[in-house]
Amino acid sequence: MEAKMKKVVAVVTGGSSGVGKSIVERIIRNEGRVIVIDIDEEKGQAVAKSLGSNVVFVKADVTSEKEVKEALAIAKNTFLKINVLINCAGIVKWGAPYDFERNAALSIESFQKVMDVNALGTFNVTRLVAGLMGENEPDENGERGVIINIGSVLAADGNVDFFAYSVSKATVVGMTIPLARAFADKAIRVQLNEAMLKLNLFPKRLGQPEEIAHLIQCVIENPFINAVNLTISGGFHQTN
Repeated sequence: MEAKMKKVVAVVTGGSSGVGKSIVERIIRNEGRVIVIDIDEEKGQAVAKSLGSNVVFVKADVTSEKEVKEALAIAKNTFLKINVLINCAGIVKWGAPYDFERNAALSIESFQKVMDVNALGTFNVTRLVAGLMGENEPDENGERGVIINIGSVLAADGNVDFFAYSVSKATVVGMTIPLARAFADKAIRVQLNEAMLKLNLFPKRLGQPEEIAHLIQCVIENPFINAVNLTISGGFHQTN
């Protein structure tokens, strides 16, 4: 398994902070290589500087076809291939669909922004990386690549006050099986990891980004995990 991580050349969107950063750090600890795509240049450069030459930061907006294509060209020119994609880039905006106390509807602009980054951005990067993965030589398991999308338990359980976020993550969940089917002939795995970072059940604590990163490593290493939504939530779905 260690040998597999050493062969990883990953694109991590949103890799300059939070879960994305923890995933980048874990891959580097296991001697893989990473291209971080993020819009926060200051944090992105800091991550690359702190982790060494096996990390390259490229500033890009995941919703921009032009910027993502340019970032992926840099990635391929630097490390020659891409065999892992982890879509972590995302935003959260507060707002119910309608605030009856203020007699105000959620703005189209606010809803659209969240959908663009979380759903469209995930699809945009995925479709472009898939084409590059399809050019890879199959590994010892016959695999050319693995794509992992970071979701949220709110995709299923929902949250009125984070309506757009819940809908956007539900859209990402809905991509998993169709993408896995679409890319199966090219031996590219696709799965989604639903996460919950605030827990009210056992264990009564916040979920840690490193715990999600650990699960991501397990998914990368295990070639039999495909077309599935994995939940890491500390028992969020428990009932009393």
